[in-house]
Amino acid sequence: MIGGHGEKTLLKIVAKHADMWNMTNADADEMKRLIGVIERHGDTVGRNTDEIEKTLMLSMCYRAPKEREEPLTQIIAMMAQSTPDKARERMIIGSKQECVDKIERYIKAGVTHFIFMYIPPMTAEEDFQAFAEDIIPEFRSR
Repeated sequence: MIGGHGEKTLLKIVAKHADMWNMTNADADEMKRLIGVIERHGDTVGRNTDEIEKTLMLSMCYRAPKEREEPLTQIIAMMAQSTPDKARERMIIGSKQECVDKIERYIKAGVTHFIFMYIPPMTAEEDFQAFAEDIIPEFRSR
């Protein structure tokens, strides 16, 4: 697994050598664009990049109270040099439908594997349990 987003060099190395590529806290549009870069590099180096697992690591704060959502959103906004509203696009946060819709956008963008960050105290074990019960079944049969 190689992680990162350097378009000229790193993603070319991904296209040539990686079994898995990981990106962190990206929105679906950014993932689609970066996967496109990997595909173009794959054409250059003669590799079918469909063989590469495209993974995404995201913060999760599913069905959490505002007291936990807001600090985590602020942290992700700071990391992305963005606003809290834009940061929400880079997180699994909010209602069931908001999360399902977001995951569907990522899948359409080409993401094949998700990694969720556990960031206590903003993320709680019950977030993962609720996600496993509510969200995962929506995608099992696909």
